[in-house]
Amino acid sequence: QSQGSADVGGGSSSLMRTVMEAAPPSEPKPNSPRFHRVQEDRSRDLQSIAQQQEAAASRDELNLLVDELRASEMKESVLRDQLRLAEQQLNQLDRDKLEAVQALTAAELDELRKESKDVTDEEQRVEMELRRLEEEASSYISRMKRQNVQGS
Repeated sequence: QSQGSADVGGGSSSLMRTVMEAAPPSEPKPNSPRFHRVQEDRSRDLQSIAQQQEAAASRDELNLLVDELRASEMKESVLRDQLRLAEQQLNQLDRDKLEAVQALTAAELDELRKESKDVTDEEQRVEMELRRLEEEASSYISRMKRQNVQGS
């Protein structure tokens, strides 16, 4: 992959070796038409190899980016799941808090009812005591009147 960045004009030594080994054993004479064709073929082969290496490097780079994107999507999915769970826990806490407040309010209401009943019972007891005292006073007054009437 690091050879993909090799200078196409100069070529890397391994590329040149590969091309040279593929060359026919008999070298054409310089400046002959065959020599120029062989040179052009070699140049095209070198360009093709360089392009293939660049394409492979680009594919590798693209695959890395795709892998990073997938990893990011997985992280996002995990974070969304964690957020959903946190929201559910928060909602449960809110429900628990509401239930606790309702239970406390119900307990306070029960206590107030009990106190109200106690007060009502006390009022009834006081009223009965007051009636008894009134009857006793009335009876006493009647006796006194009778004694006064008898005494006179």
